[in-house]
Amino acid sequence: MRFLLVFLGVVACNSGVGSTGSDTDTDTDTDTDTDTDTDTDTDTDTDTDSDSDTDSDSDTDTDTDTDTDTDTDTDTDTDSDADTDSDSDTDADTDTDTCVDDFYEDNDDIDHGALLFANLSQLIAAPGDSDYFDLYADPGEEIVVTATFFTSEGDIDLNLYDSSGLLQTWSETTTDNESLSYSNDSYDRADLHLEAALYGAGCTNYSLSVQRNEIVGFCQDVDEPNQDRPNSTPLTSSPIVRSLSYDLDRADWYSTSVAAGGLLTVDIVYNDTYGNASFLMFDEIGVTLNSSQGMATYVNTGTSARDLWIKVEAGSDVDSCLDYTLSYAD
Repeated sequence: MRFLLVFLGVVACNSGVGSTGSDTDTDTDTDTDTDTDTDTDTDTDTDTDSDSDTDSDSDTDTDTDTDTDTDTDTDTDTDSDADTDSDSDTDADTDTDTCVDDFYEDNDDIDHGALLFANLSQLIAAPGDSDYFDLYADPGEEIVVTATFFTSEGDIDLNLYDSSGLLQTWSETTTDNESLSYSNDSYDRADLHLEAALYGAGCTNYSLSVQRNEIVGFCQDVDEPNQDRPNSTPLTSSPIVRSLSYDLDRADWYSTSVAAGGLLTVDIVYNDTYGNASFLMFDEIGVTLNSSQGMATYVNTGTSARDLWIKVEAGSDVDSCLDYTLSYAD
């Protein structure tokens, strides 16, 4: 029994020693687990993101915009706001608004002309901005329009248009002042439009004057225009005093009628110092019935009244107006 106990004790000791396991279970479970749970995980949360937030952006936000914005917005804008604008506002500036408007603006087109009835002064011409004026010429009248200015300020040219806008005459020189003339040799008033156009830069002061003259050799009487048969003047009284000119008013036409069996006597009187005149009688189909430089008659031998036409004509030696007296009796 004692032996058995000793044996069991020895066995027990042996088993304790073995369980020293050095339990080598080499697991030494120092839990070296080699993980030493340093969790070397190398993540030392270095997270190599080292989130110094180097984010490479190191939020210098190198953005390279250092708001250099290479716009360098020195506002060099290459305009360097000299607004080199390449226009350097030379813009040959046609910038007419640098000129002060004169009293007659806005007269910038032919439909809005200012009335030119007398001499005008203190006018201002601007580049690219013509001034227009309305004027007229009476029958048998010559008008002379003059613009006075200095070419050192600018060169003004004149253009004259009729009522339809058709160019009639003009004056274009490179010297001081411009002048043009227009003669109305019709028997109607001529409505006209004058354009004053500035060539060159800069505002130019100018004035306008209008001179009116009678056309030599133009004769106007109360019956005008009666230069042809369709416009003949009916004879209603006698005598009548009228005038003629060879160049501009060569003939005057009159109409009358002669009763059946009636006699018509026509007499023309004038001063032949200024030239000669004559008249002719025509029937309704244009046949010449009689003519004279003094007196002539016509007898209607028909059974009904007859229409006649009398043409008074100036001779080629009539230079200016020849007054004449025409008498008739029937």
